[in-house]
Amino acid sequence: MKALRNLTSIMLSNRLDVIESSKEDAAMQLFNGINRGVFSTQKEAEEMLFPDANHKGVYYRRARRKLLTRLVNSFLAINEESNSNKYNKAFVDISKKLTAAKILISKGKRNTATLIAEDAIKVAMKYHFTEIVVELAEIIRDFYAVSGIYNKYKVYKEILEEYRTIRALEDLVVDYHRELETRLLKSKNPEKKTIELSKTYAEEARRLSLNHNSFKLNYFTHSIYAIYYQIIKDYDSLKKNSEKALAYFQSLPFDSNLPKRAFLSFLIPILIMEGQFEEANEKIEDCLKDTAKGGRNWIAFNQYKIINAFYAGDYQTGYEVMQLIRQYPLYKKLEEEFRIYEAFLHFFALTGRIKGHKKAFRLGKFLNETPIQGKDKKGMNVNILILQILFLLHDKKWGAIIDRMEPLQSYRYRYLHNDSSTDRSNQFLKLLQLLPKHSFVLEPIEKDAAPILEQLHSTPSNLMNHLDMEIVPYTVIWKMIRELLI
Repeated sequence: MKALRNLTSIMLSNRLDVIESSKEDAAMQLFNGINRGVFSTQKEAEEMLFPDANHKGVYYRRARRKLLTRLVNSFLAINEESNSNKYNKAFVDISKKLTAAKILISKGKRNTATLIAEDAIKVAMKYHFTEIVVELAEIIRDFYAVSGIYNKYKVYKEILEEYRTIRALEDLVVDYHRELETRLLKSKNPEKKTIELSKTYAEEARRLSLNHNSFKLNYFTHSIYAIYYQIIKDYDSLKKNSEKALAYFQSLPFDSNLPKRAFLSFLIPILIMEGQFEEANEKIEDCLKDTAKGGRNWIAFNQYKIINAFYAGDYQTGYEVMQLIRQYPLYKKLEEEFRIYEAFLHFFALTGRIKGHKKAFRLGKFLNETPIQGKDKKGMNVNILILQILFLLHDKKWGAIIDRMEPLQSYRYRYLHNDSSTDRSNQFLKLLQLLPKHSFVLEPIEKDAAPILEQLHSTPSNLMNHLDMEIVPYTVIWKMIRELLI
C-alpha cells in the first residue's frame, strides 16, 4: 500500500491523467480510493472494494498489480515540477532519453537512438550522472564501431573507459559508507574496530576521489569523514569537513539540494551547540527556501529552528514555529515525535516564558507515562522523566516526585549507566535525585550538585544524539529547577 501511495502522489503532483481508464475497474477504484484517502491499509481496501468476495486478498493483489503496471507506464509522461531545481529536471529528462534510446534500439532504430544519446550525454556529463553516461557512451560507441567511423568510435571509447573507472570508484566509496551506516545503526557506541575502519575508509575514499571531479565520489567521501569525526567527537574537523563539502558543491555548475541538506544537517547542530544562534538560523532558512512546505525535510529543518530557539532562550519563537508546523497534515502523523516539544512549550507557558499558548495538553496523561522500551527511545524517555519532575515541581507535589525516584534510578542504571553516548543524561538524572534527598531545600541540593554540574560541563556532547536527548540544555533546565525551589 505504501508503494501505491507514493506512486499515486507522484502522478497527482504532476497532474497526470494517463492512467485513467474508460472503465471504472477495481484498479481505478483502488487509485481513486488512495487519492481521496478513503483507505490507507490493504485490509481497508479489501473490505471496501470486495465486500462480498470470499478471497479478498486474491482480488486485491490482482487490482494492485494492474494499477502498478499503469502507474509505472505513466512515468515517462512525467514533467518535473516547475519549481524543481535544474539538477532534478536534468535527471528526469536524461533518464527518459536513455529509456527512449534503449526502446528504439530494441526496435532496430539504432541510428535515431544514437542521435538521442549524443544529445543526452553532454548534459549527463555536465551533471555528473556517471551511470547514465556509461550507458549512453556504450550506445554511441557501439553505433560508431559497427558504422566504421573510427574517430568518433575512439572518442566515445575513451569516455566510456573514463566513466567506467569513475563508476567503479563511486561504487566502492558507496560500499564503504553503507558498511559504516550499518555498523552505527547496530550501536550508538561504536567498537574500536568501527572507529579504525571509519578512519581507513575515509582516507581511502579521499585518495580515490583526488583525481576525479565526481559529485557522487565527493558526496560520499565527505559523508564518510563526517561519520568518522562524529564517532571520535572531533566537531571542529566535522565543521570544517561540512564547510569544505558545501564549498565544493557550490562550485559546481548546477545546484542540488541533497548535499546542501546533508552537510548543513551536520553543521547546524554544531552551530547551535556553539551558541552561534544567528548563523544557525541563517543556515536553516537557507535550507527551508529550497524545501517544499509541509514535507518531511521542511519539518526536520523547522525542528532545528525550534531547538535553536530553545537554546537561544527565545521560547516564543519556538512556540510560533511549532504553530506553523501544526498547520500541515504531516504533523498528525508525526504527533508522537512532537510530544516532547509540546510538553516543553506547555511548561514554558505555565512558567510565563511564552504568551498566547492555546494548544490543549493532557498533563494528567503525560504524568502517568512510563518509559518506552527500545534503544531508539532513550531521547524521548529521558525528556519524559525530566518533564514529569518539572511539572510536579511547578505544582509543588513533593510526594509524587519522591514516588518517581525509584523508577528514575532504575531507568538510569539500566539504560544510561554504561552507555558513554548518554553520559550527560545520566549526570542530569543524578541531579534530579538530589531533590528529595535534601527535602527540596535549595542550599544542600546546590552543595551536592556542584561536583555533578562540574562533570556535566566537562562532558562533551555526543552530536549523534545530542539534540534528541537534550532538546533544552540541561544547564538551563537546572536553572529553571532552582527558580522553582526558591
